[in-house]
Amino acid sequence: MDEADYLPVAPSNAVGDEQAVALRVAGRQVLLVRSLGVLHAIENLCPHAGQPLEGGRVRRGWIACSFHGARFDLGSGAPLGPLPTSPLCRFLVREIDGTIEVAV
Repeated sequence: MDEADYLPVAPSNAVGDEQAVALRVAGRQVLLVRSLGVLHAIENLCPHAGQPLEGGRVRRGWIACSFHGARFDLGSGAPLGPLPTSPLCRFLVREIDGTIEVAV
């Protein structure tokens, strides 16, 4: 991926561990999530029922939809359990010099 594909979106300290922050990046609803010290960028949309994932529980590398309880692995996007069947839409994310950058 080219350097120009990454967009600066927030300072690194904007997302604490086991927390999520929603924002709009290049017209897309993105949820920055840090869990177990690892930063992830996912679409702020549960593929199970189309509800926002913002406000969902973040624990030990997964996020749960607050509307239906569907859980997803943040590292792979894979659904956890029988309820959801589609994976999360994930974006490339990195931290450089105290800034979070996302490629959408």
